[in-house]
Amino acid sequence: MAVCCAEGHLYLVTDVEEYFHVMTQLLAEQTALASLPTPEPGTPAHDLDYLTNFERKFRKEGRPIYRAAYVAE
Repeated sequence: MAVCCAEGHLYLVTDVEEYFHVMTQLLAEQTALASLPTPEPGTPAHDLDYLTNFERKFRKEGRPIYRAAYVAE
């Protein structure tokens, strides 16, 4: 069982498409979470405009990054 305070945020970010789909299906079943819009960010402004080193590497390789965000109600 996971605990999240009211209006707490949960972010899902991965480069593995299958894992992303499994996790978003599981999170959709959680009635205490509401999905938030998560537009794909634009092209990074510079080499340090990434959330993690993995994201920087994968984006440079042209690999997609899958994102979802949720808020606890």
